[in-house]
Amino acid sequence: MDDHSIVIVGVKLILKQKFLDIVVEGLSDANEVLKLISEKHFDVIILDINMAGVDTISLTSEILRHRPDTNILIYSTHSEDHYAKRFLKLGVAGYLSKEAPNEELIRAVDLLLQGKKYVSNQVEQKILREISVKNSDNVFELLSDREVEVTRLLLRGYSSKQMSQILNLHTSTIGTYKTRIMEKLDITNIIDLKNLATLYHFDI
Repeated sequence: MDDHSIVIVGVKLILKQKFLDIVVEGLSDANEVLKLISEKHFDVIILDINMAGVDTISLTSEILRHRPDTNILIYSTHSEDHYAKRFLKLGVAGYLSKEAPNEELIRAVDLLLQGKKYVSNQVEQKILREISVKNSDNVFELLSDREVEVTRLLLRGYSSKQMSQILNLHTSTIGTYKTRIMEKLDITNIIDLKNLATLYHFDI
């Protein structure tokens, strides 16, 4: 059983302890997700940002385009500091770290079922701090959603051809994004990018 399948099984067990009548569908393919939501309405969609070979930002946008009333909870190993606000801006209803206790997953889903939003106390405080200073000192905040996806893949060592397949973009477009990333971050090579990612704790 792969890691994603283990996560699905674990989430089902946790939720069924609290929501006795809940019906849970577990999918690991983006096309299957889009097909299913076109056929059924779901009160909550828990979306793993780490689905292999999937551009999660694009998938999230596509789900919300088809089902704008859908409550999406992003469930991720990635740092809340770098990704929570970005996904909340896309329109998701919540962002939860996989390191959170089981009770927090239950609380998040319960809030979404009530039509409310969920963020951890840490994210809430971070957003409030950023509002108070009206800017962020994290240079990666300069990047667009698509540029963040390209940056993540660059840091993982993917080639332009591999990135074009994952993101469904032409290789020349990938090259354009790479150029923009370097310009915005004021760097010239991958080594500098890796150093910046370490400095700002950019989670890939």
